[in-house]
Amino acid sequence: MKRAVAERGQGRKPYGFYEGEQAVIERMRALQAAGLGYDRIAAQLNEDKVKPRSGDRWWGRTINNIPGASSTVETMQSTADRMLEEMRKIEPAWMAPVSIRALRAAMGVESGEFDRAVLALRDERRVYLSQHDFPQGERPEARRLLVRDGDRYFVAITALRAQ
Repeated sequence: MKRAVAERGQGRKPYGFYEGEQAVIERMRALQAAGLGYDRIAAQLNEDKVKPRSGDRWWGRTINNIPGASSTVETMQSTADRMLEEMRKIEPAWMAPVSIRALRAAMGVESGEFDRAVLALRDERRVYLSQHDFPQGERPEARRLLVRDGDRYFVAITALRAQ
């Protein structure tokens, strides 16, 4: 794979920047559309001898972290917009927190898509997320209903401006 020229000092480029990587992302999307999870997609890419940018094998967690590998930007955006509408139905008062568990139940979308949409809204500064003080005190099945970003768990979401 031939590398595109990048300016010095700009940091690591996202997967898909270099020549040939978009084709791999499309393959990941096709495998996910066929019903494979991240670990199974990684196993298939390894079996097909598709090399990752660094290292010698793919991992499910790596695929999960590649923007655009699992869902299109349009899908995530429509989920995020629906999420803001659903928040208004649950709690009509502007800037009132909404339980992540209640919002997840009301949305009825796949867990990964829900989490990506919540984190995208946070990154766009459209919502504020309230962090759980002691997530280890929760049962594992209850913790899975929260939104996780690394080692942080979030229990509530608040719109930052009128939607």
